[in-house]
Amino acid sequence: MLASIAGLTITTSASAAEPARTHPGQVVDFDHGTPVDGASANAYGSQERDEKGDGSCPVYKERLSSEKSAATGAFKFVIDRATYTATYCKPGFQPRVEPDNKSESDGASVQPAPIKLMPLSADVPAYKAMVARQLSAFMADLRYLQQARPEQFRDALRDASEKTLQDPFLAERIEFILARQNQKK
Repeated sequence: MLASIAGLTITTSASAAEPARTHPGQVVDFDHGTPVDGASANAYGSQERDEKGDGSCPVYKERLSSEKSAATGAFKFVIDRATYTATYCKPGFQPRVEPDNKSESDGASVQPAPIKLMPLSADVPAYKAMVARQLSAFMADLRYLQQARPEQFRDALRDASEKTLQDPFLAERIEFILARQNQKK
């Protein structure tokens, strides 16, 4: 963008660097919740894939931060952008890509927290159990939020469904499921 102030022309860029902010995270095994040591954690300033990768872990343009998780699974990004794309990889695990991460406040954890990587060795029953646990935890958290502020829950759910998830019908489906579960109690 060009702007003229007092006869001077100033050029600004929408992707100009911002103050660096740190974002701690932890990589864990999706099945057992144990820390994953040595996982690659990478942050990129673009959602455009870069063909330079070897195929084992997705690579994007404008690398901002590249880390390896410690024995505790911990890592820390240093980000100088408002948004970033993150990848998390380790041989023996399914790579994970998280686009549209926000870097709004220093010290805020990466999302989701923790970062869960699914082991490629998981058989069908173990995989089904992981999906069932995630759905159960998700629904338990939604029930809790609904009980905490019932008068605000519907609006919040609809806003999130339409704006964040871009699915206007998701809120109705979730409300239906929660109503059925509440009737069973």
